[in-house]
Amino acid sequence: MQFENTIASFDAAIRLGADGVELDVRRTRDGHLVVHHDPRIPGAALPIERLSLSEVKARRLPSRDRIPTLDEALARLGHAAVVVELKGRASARELGRLLERQPSRPGLRISSFNHKMLAQLTGKRYPLALTIDRLEPDTLRKAARMGATELHIRYTLIDASLVSKAHRMNLAVLAWTVDRPEDFARMRELEVDGVITNKVERALQYFQKKKTPRTRGTA
Repeated sequence: MQFENTIASFDAAIRLGADGVELDVRRTRDGHLVVHHDPRIPGAALPIERLSLSEVKARRLPSRDRIPTLDEALARLGHAAVVVELKGRASARELGRLLERQPSRPGLRISSFNHKMLAQLTGKRYPLALTIDRLEPDTLRKAARMGATELHIRYTLIDASLVSKAHRMNLAVLAWTVDRPEDFARMRELEVDGVITNKVERALQYFQKKKTPRTRGTA
């Protein structure tokens, strides 16, 4: 099994047949966007936001992989669907500038738990997705006001009423992180539009048999 958010993990997810990958982006001290989930690199004393790009690149993960930049990751993923999740103090404006330099990528989405930061990209080139780990009364209205097209919701929060309301507002619902067969079954029953999973092969075996829904690896 590959370490998440590495080139090897992206290759593995696509090779297994995932529709795309979800990756996490953080900003280095000198303004570069790198792909890593946690605030710190394993074994590092300082968080990524206090390291330069060269310092990040000098370190290896437990898998011996190096941390890729977002440019490197997007180049490797080619035309695969990609969800870019902004983490920590990653800059929406810097991400916007980087993506403007990229060829058009129809399958790219931008997501974040930080909805205020995500709103800075409203009306820009790529669709937005609100990542949600708790529901509030105005969650769906907030998504609509922002111009979001997707909700990425912790799977335990999803019920039939939420999916129905979201669909009436033209919002797709993707569930995260769905790894167990019983949870695949529940998400299928609820008619979510996709699942984000660490268990790509297991999810594909289940959903291809049932012919629903699309699967994204967290890679």
